[in-house]
Amino acid sequence: MSIRNTPCALLLALLLTGCASSSARVLQRASEISHFAAGYTPTPGDDMAGPLAELTTRLEAWGVRVEDLPETPGRPMVGLASLEYRVVQIQRGLSVNARFEVLAHEAGHLLQPPGLQDRAVAQLFAELVGVGIGKFYGAKHCEEIAAIYLASFKYVFGAEPHLRRDITYAIEAMTGQRALPRWNQGSH
Repeated sequence: MSIRNTPCALLLALLLTGCASSSARVLQRASEISHFAAGYTPTPGDDMAGPLAELTTRLEAWGVRVEDLPETPGRPMVGLASLEYRVVQIQRGLSVNARFEVLAHEAGHLLQPPGLQDRAVAQLFAELVGVGIGKFYGAKHCEEIAAIYLASFKYVFGAEPHLRRDITYAIEAMTGQRALPRWNQGSH
């Protein structure tokens, strides 16, 4: 494996070229966190109530139902998105801020590139979209939360440059900066 294809080389190149974007900061932080410390820790609080309502309304206007995730014993999950069924489900009992974080992440899955089959790359894509949505709405800790979550997926960080344009599109579409795709176009 050449050094050019390693996550560290990618991050170094981004930082040296002045492209220290939110994604680059998240990936840099994640690379410094042990895989064994990775995971999702929901943010307490309710200061994201307005953005949660706005993102929910945007998704519902696009034809996506946002509903509670049925409890599944033995399978801890905080969110689930299905483009096929046009639904996002979020675990009951999460704080407003955590519901916003999960909804932003799951919204990313709805706009991930067709054919993206690798689970780890799909998680990378959705989490970076979620961070972008969070930054747009002023979520205070979205980069830190994403870095801890993404520490489990370090081995796919090299995919980020190839996904960057699609990540930007998804963030802009989910925040109203561009139109959402019509369902009959492409795979959507």
